[in-house]
Amino acid sequence: MDSKLLECLESRSQSGMIFVIMKILITNDDGIDSRGITLLEELALPFGEVTVVAPTNDQSGTSHALTLHHPLRVNHVNENSYSVYGTPTDCVHYALLDLYGESQPDVILSGINLGPNLGTDVWYSGTVGAAIEGALSGIPSIAFSLVSTPSRVYQEELAQDFIPKLLKKIQKMDRSHLLLNVNIPSSEETEYDVEVTKLGSSYYEGNLKKNMDPRGNEYFWIGGDKLPFDETQGTDSFAIGRGSVSITPLRLEMTHFEKMEFLKHNLL
Repeated sequence: MDSKLLECLESRSQSGMIFVIMKILITNDDGIDSRGITLLEELALPFGEVTVVAPTNDQSGTSHALTLHHPLRVNHVNENSYSVYGTPTDCVHYALLDLYGESQPDVILSGINLGPNLGTDVWYSGTVGAAIEGALSGIPSIAFSLVSTPSRVYQEELAQDFIPKLLKKIQKMDRSHLLLNVNIPSSEETEYDVEVTKLGSSYYEGNLKKNMDPRGNEYFWIGGDKLPFDETQGTDSFAIGRGSVSITPLRLEMTHFEKMEFLKHNLL
């Protein structure tokens, strides 16, 4: 067992705290060297045996992509950390099939993404994609994202307070079919609201930029300025706009059941 884990468990035992050791897999899409994944590992360590498997470099926007046409290279970084030359989904796939085998993790934590994953962002997010991969394997999975301040500063205090509280509750609750997308505002406050939300809408302005290289060839950059948050009450972006933590439950079932009946009557 990891020496840091032993120290944490000994401290909690001496304080009279009751704990359940979980096997925790941590990944992200910002890469193995991101501050976000380092922070998440620090916060998760008191709750169990932590293994970190993350992309070697930034894989933002890779969604649920799986590498199929070239081999995955894995580097053993330290005692409990591995970097993979691949996507976040590759990382989860590798960890579950090679590192864990028959003894699967109790929970997968993806993040902490430096930047929001709100509304329709979840379709593109590698952070959420990794959590989806875990859920497809029947493992409770949570994607964490930290929303910067308007001046693009990431303040960790609220996240440092909230995430351990969430993990403590996760230890004790029924985790079956659990897939969560969690967005946390940057704040120094330790008093805040937590809201269970639905996905809002996220839109970007001019997200395809055309340029010309010195040789006269066109090239394109995907990406643009984000439009204001969806202010519809009950959405994830509305909660973040109010300074609240947003927890959105997701599901893998994508069938539009009402539309099935419509199609049966109109197409068959």
